[in-house]
Amino acid sequence: MAAVAAGSSAYQHGGGLSSPYCNYNCVKERKSTAAITGPSWAKSAHIGTLLQLYKFPQLTVGPFDPIFSDRGQFTSLYQMAPKGTSLSLAMVSLMLHFGWTWVGLLIPDDHRGTQFLSDIRENMEKNQVCIAFVEMMQSSWTSFPEKYWKILGIIQDSLANIIIVYGDNDSLQGLTRNLGQQILTRKVWVMTSQWDITNIADYFLLDSFHGSLIFSHHHEQVIEFKNFIQTVNPYKYPEDSYLPKLWFLFFKCSFSELDCHLLENCQPNASLEFLPRHIFDMAMNEDSYNTYKAVYTVAHSFHEMSLQQVQMQPFGNGERIMFFPWQLHPFLRNIHVGANLALEWKQELDDDKYDILNFWNFPKGLGLKVKLPYSVCSESCCPGFRKISLEGKAVCCYDCTPCADNEISNETVIIIRILFSHSYVYAYSSSECYFRIKEDIHHEGDAVIGVFFPVHSYYTGNKIPHPYLPYFFTDIHIQYNFKIYQLVLALVFAIEEINRNPHLLPNITLGFDFYNIPFSEKNILGNALIWLSGLSIPISNYNCVKERKSAAALTGPSWARSTHIATLLQLYKFPQLTVGPFDAILSDQDQFHSLYQMAPKGTSLALAMVSLMLHFRWTWIGLIVPDDHRGTQFLSDIRENMEKNQVCIAFVEMIQSTWNSFPYKYWKSFITVQESLANIIIIYGDNDSLQGLMRNLGQQILTSKVWVMTSQWDVTNMADYFLLDSFHGSLIFSHHHEQIIEFKNFIQTVNPYKYPEDNYLPKLWFLFFKCPFSELDCHLLENCQPNASLEFLPRHIFDTAMNEDSYNTYKAVYTVAHSLHEMSLQQVQMQPFRNGQKMVFFPWQLHTFLKNIHVGANMALKWKQKSDDKYDILNFWNFPKSLGRKVKVAIFSPNAPQGQQLSLSEQMIRWPEKYSEIPQSVCSESCGPGFKKVSLEGKAVCCYDCTPCADNEISNETDADQCMRCPESHYANTEKKHCLQKAVSFLDHMDPLGMALTTIALFFSILTAVVLGLFVKHRDTPIVKANNRTLSYTLLITLTVCFLCALLFIGRPNITTCILQQIVFGVAFTVALATVLAKAITVVIAFRVTFPRRMMRWLISKGLNFIIPICTMVQLVLCGIWLGTSPPFLDQDYHAEHENIIIMCNKGSSFAFHGVLGYLCSLALGSYTVAFLSRNLPDTFNEAKFLSFSMLVFFCVWVTFLPVYHSTKGKIMVAMEVFSILASSAALFGFIFAPKCYIILISPEKNSLHHVRKRPHSRGNTFLKT
Repeated sequence: MAAVAAGSSAYQHGGGLSSPYCNYNCVKERKSTAAITGPSWAKSAHIGTLLQLYKFPQLTVGPFDPIFSDRGQFTSLYQMAPKGTSLSLAMVSLMLHFGWTWVGLLIPDDHRGTQFLSDIRENMEKNQVCIAFVEMMQSSWTSFPEKYWKILGIIQDSLANIIIVYGDNDSLQGLTRNLGQQILTRKVWVMTSQWDITNIADYFLLDSFHGSLIFSHHHEQVIEFKNFIQTVNPYKYPEDSYLPKLWFLFFKCSFSELDCHLLENCQPNASLEFLPRHIFDMAMNEDSYNTYKAVYTVAHSFHEMSLQQVQMQPFGNGERIMFFPWQLHPFLRNIHVGANLALEWKQELDDDKYDILNFWNFPKGLGLKVKLPYSVCSESCCPGFRKISLEGKAVCCYDCTPCADNEISNETVIIIRILFSHSYVYAYSSSECYFRIKEDIHHEGDAVIGVFFPVHSYYTGNKIPHPYLPYFFTDIHIQYNFKIYQLVLALVFAIEEINRNPHLLPNITLGFDFYNIPFSEKNILGNALIWLSGLSIPISNYNCVKERKSAAALTGPSWARSTHIATLLQLYKFPQLTVGPFDAILSDQDQFHSLYQMAPKGTSLALAMVSLMLHFRWTWIGLIVPDDHRGTQFLSDIRENMEKNQVCIAFVEMIQSTWNSFPYKYWKSFITVQESLANIIIIYGDNDSLQGLMRNLGQQILTSKVWVMTSQWDVTNMADYFLLDSFHGSLIFSHHHEQIIEFKNFIQTVNPYKYPEDNYLPKLWFLFFKCPFSELDCHLLENCQPNASLEFLPRHIFDTAMNEDSYNTYKAVYTVAHSLHEMSLQQVQMQPFRNGQKMVFFPWQLHTFLKNIHVGANMALKWKQKSDDKYDILNFWNFPKSLGRKVKVAIFSPNAPQGQQLSLSEQMIRWPEKYSEIPQSVCSESCGPGFKKVSLEGKAVCCYDCTPCADNEISNETDADQCMRCPESHYANTEKKHCLQKAVSFLDHMDPLGMALTTIALFFSILTAVVLGLFVKHRDTPIVKANNRTLSYTLLITLTVCFLCALLFIGRPNITTCILQQIVFGVAFTVALATVLAKAITVVIAFRVTFPRRMMRWLISKGLNFIIPICTMVQLVLCGIWLGTSPPFLDQDYHAEHENIIIMCNKGSSFAFHGVLGYLCSLALGSYTVAFLSRNLPDTFNEAKFLSFSMLVFFCVWVTFLPVYHSTKGKIMVAMEVFSILASSAALFGFIFAPKCYIILISPEKNSLHHVRKRPHSRGNTFLKT
């Protein structure tokens, strides 16, 4: 498959087609010059078989292969790598140097492995180096996995500690794959650079190959290449499709949805230089150098060919060189193997040098003992013994037998015993030098600054007492704080800058005396007294320094140590500048009148932290502060800011300053931190005040918490104590300061040779670069790499960027320098110096100038302390693993306008791996929209329950304290998040209910009119004439009005309809009921009253006509009073229906409305009574029963109406009133006129005089006529 892929790619290049065709070239203008392949010889061979068909030049950059030298087979191929004929000799020379005589071999099972085995076996036999085993490796990693397990077992069981591995990544991929499942830390691997273990980090732990020796062809390093790599990024080279993938993989950048080549949310300063060396090494390796040479080879060949063409025929304007790729071969051969030695990139055939590289899996451990590896078949025979060969064994395998009588042997058989013994003594000497080197540093100058920093401290592990010395222990360990050592380097950098500056302190040099401050408080003043008195055993008030040059003292960063030293220095009014965090106690001029603090006051720290909490909506915060005055002050400040912004404190842990005090308290604190719902923990303090926390955190891994801390408690310097994974994603507040660019360049050049007076640099080189001390002079180092530099150390051990305390140190030195400069100018003005005379002063004289410069108005000084208390917020990334770095993600400016103080880039923040999004830290889950907070009794304000908003109330924000009531014209939606406009609602004609009632009303009104017409048509019939025909007409007309008045209640009401509704309803029903009453009275008068016949006729024909007007007049009076006092009006009901505004007619006076109904009911009751009394009177068409029953139904309808009416709301209430009107009207109409219509229409034979006369119960066989 690899061959097919290689051939396909070559076809695409040669043919110019995505789907290539042999011998077809679809490129309009051929520009191809040559092909570069490699580093795999196999892939290059496959491609070469295709390219040579077209005589296309091919240059390979992989290791030299004899097969490619066959010009008959590969006519167009050129190898850029040296032949490597001396590789086996070089390896055997290394074996001999270290006395390794028992060596294992792992080689590929191909022609190159066979050739190498032959070469190295020949050289080994010549030098009596023996082969312990030879294992031939298959090239495919999937083939015979059990064979690899067998090989690994042989390696582990063999006495050979030196294993030579020959081959490249392709030929040894099987070994590579299977080694990923083994950790072999007891073997030294000797290999070539083609098998690059640093690219196999995914397959095995690099610990297995720590200490390996790698043979690489020597080549010059192209310095510009490293600078080029630093500038490479996807934006600069958009055509490179691999760079976006690298940025995606290693810098967590996201692809753009529009264009996969563009990256979003990327750091602007991301660079390949930030990747660890085992992933990407910026130095140019062997294959890269061969590629570099190949390009130059093609370029020079092309140049020579263009010159030849110009000599033969000059080009015209705009004309370019025309050529075929095969024309390049003569020039390639001449340049590749010719005599043009002036070319710097020329391949050197005779010089087959090898660089031997040592692979360090560093940083890993800080061991102090060095021991050479030992690899022999048999132990060496000591003096007095001789070797005896073992039959059937290699010459390296023998026994030792004592010399015979009168025979001696006075030398060791092999030199490795001497080397081994020497190494042991040498390692011991190195350790002795390590502890013997002095702690102080002195740099001469005309004016000297005393510097007291705690760079290292001694401590005991198990407190094993010294056998002779009381109060001393034998198990003493040294602990270094490299962050503080950077302060020393900042001091040196500032002094060198000042001494080079001709405008500052001209003709005066600045020097310093550095003394380490011991950890124990009882010894802090010792070095200060030594410096003041000039005696190694100081005596108070004695000064044995002949010429006093001391100007001031620098202390810090610990406020406690600065305070101790200040109590001594202020006795002599000696100026003291502290570089640690600002402390309120030290600003007390009555107590510390000679002390100046360089750090900003930091008054806005609490505000900055709370602003960050508010930005991310973190309301439940844990606090860890030191149990001292600074911790108490910070707790007071941050508690005040938190209470103002409703941010709550989950817990407060006050930490003791000593690391071994009350360990159970720390475990209790850790349990509190782990179990708390607070995912944000603020740590305030410095390394001294929180050293107990620091020590105990080493036994905990808390990856679920986000730590917010100050730069004084720097977790990156505590890699010995805890895993940095616990602090991945932490946020660090650091005072904003300008970065001094030259400082980083200065750090890169620092080494023990350049600064021999620095006693810490030899120790650093010994610790981290495994350099041995000289036996003659512990300050000199031997066998060290010339390019070793502090910049190679990982950032969590030593950061080359100037930190906050280093910047304060830099400012302090400049403060002293400018003060001295001002004082010297004053002295010159008063009395000029003579030739060679230098400035003479007492340290206390400097105070006047220090105060002016430190707090004066000289704002032109760049180093001037600024009042702007800005903070940089850094995000700590433990990326790559165990190589933490800090990235600036925000800045807080207290003087900025409200709401703009915090400027933050959320995209750049990396949170702990547990969180895929911004972590939450709350006591109670947020109350979403539609809910409000309800405080819990006895709990903090951040702890609450969530309760839904009440009816018609909303909350449209998170964590609302109160819900807002919607206006009456609006209603709350179901989620109670928004107020929605209510729709206007009334009993409309188009509504199903309104349409049904309208239809019923119209139907009955028409039916009533039809019946009226029917009665008019049959007006002369007995059934119509009976019971007063005029009253029947009146009742039918009135009922028609009653049915039609229901329509006044349907439709959008207005003030007119509101008045007409009640008036028409009341009057119409009054007329109807009065008519019914008149009908009932007619029957009673006709059959019950014993008036003279003429009187009775008058009463029936004339008297009854007064009943209707009288009853109606009473109702009109009632309605008039109603309209005069509290008439009906148009009203809107906002509460009847949740989502609607009901437009309705308000009755105005409830009493008047019920009075009208009461009057109607009284008429109905009266009509019912009269009709009931006359129900059994004899008459042909006596309708008394029907009248009584209709009144009974009418009365029941309206009596039932009242409770139902008052229990309903909105348009249902209106519909209820309409229904009652229609029901009562229909009852009157149906019970009174339905029987009569039946007789008229269905049984007309009954509606005749003949039938009436024949009825026996008819009184005189007559009936009432009107």
